[in-house]
Amino acid sequence: MTGRDLRPRVAFVTDKSAPWFVGGYENRVWQLACQLTPSYDATILSSSPSPGRQYKGPEFRQIFPGGFETRPAGGRTAFGIAVLAASSLCLPRVLFDFDVVVIQAIPYVHVPGVIRAARRGGCALILDVSEAWADFRGTSGALASVRLQAVRWLLREAIAKVDRIVAVSTATARSLETRYGIDRQRIVIVPNGVDPGAWNDPAPSIIERDIDMITVGRLVPPKRVSDLLRALGLLKHNSSWSGLATIVGDGPDLPSLRQLAAKLGLANNVRFVGRVSDHERTRLLRKSKLFVLTSEREGFSIASLEAMSQGLPLVASRPPTQDVFGVSDIVREGVSGELFPTGDYRKLSEILGKLLSDPTRVAVMGRSAREMSRDYSWDLASKKLETVLAASLESRARRQSSS
Repeated sequence: MTGRDLRPRVAFVTDKSAPWFVGGYENRVWQLACQLTPSYDATILSSSPSPGRQYKGPEFRQIFPGGFETRPAGGRTAFGIAVLAASSLCLPRVLFDFDVVVIQAIPYVHVPGVIRAARRGGCALILDVSEAWADFRGTSGALASVRLQAVRWLLREAIAKVDRIVAVSTATARSLETRYGIDRQRIVIVPNGVDPGAWNDPAPSIIERDIDMITVGRLVPPKRVSDLLRALGLLKHNSSWSGLATIVGDGPDLPSLRQLAAKLGLANNVRFVGRVSDHERTRLLRKSKLFVLTSEREGFSIASLEAMSQGLPLVASRPPTQDVFGVSDIVREGVSGELFPTGDYRKLSEILGKLLSDPTRVAVMGRSAREMSRDYSWDLASKKLETVLAASLESRARRQSSS
């Protein structure tokens, strides 16, 4: 047997994956699979076909139909979710090739089929939960109520049948415990991270940063980017602010956000740059003074962590419940960033005005943010996941020896 054959075989199962569709959890799957090599023989099973011989990285195998899984900005259609659910019930024997299967919970519907197939193959099972938000989504109307009950059932069924449960943040772990009755001892937090290379170059000084603030993410309603525009409109009206804000990302809200920026007189102050390469995103972060996160809920926020690694203080929205505030793991209010109540764009405007008028404070907070981000590399995250993998494999070995 070869050295490769001797490595434990781990499969990451997800409905979509980077580098083709890059969002928070796709990036998580991609990075963890990369980091586990060479200790594990890692494969990503998704709707993405193999990229060909020139590709360097974990192997991809397509087990779900391609082309259905996402809108251009990362959202899922109802039809796509239905196709995913149906196809997961007819999985081929491909899971029999693996020792352990890590199931990314989102969007839940594929989980029962994956668990059934993995159990038939004798695999150890790990459920990786980036969010447990069913109780915090809108529930008006019969359809929304049915969807809520379905998600609750799917998640509870999955939790009852897997060997280990991984949560991306303290907030997600808390939600699993309080909303789904999961014993906290069953949950292991494996956070997201950034590439260790993020700290190779010194962060630019505050005087080298000519973009006042930046935000990065999908332009969809839960991200509440309109709150940032309204805050900037107030800032311009109250203090004659004439700086520049950059919005990185794409999504269905883009046309309305452009219209709102024009209506608020921000056409010369806000730049929409769309989706950009990793290199360009890093360049823009290094030219910016502040990172603003207006989301109403976040499982973790890799974008915020990447910004902190480049020396940007984080100005983040704090929702009414801690169960959807994964950002709390990475920001210390008044030290590495500032917080404002979700939706309170007046308070956000006030915070931005105070920080922009005090570059010394921004510089100090930026250094603290960069230092705090060092606790969250993908290398450290993968080491935490390896402990979960090892425990799952031990449980699998005990089951096999007793059967």
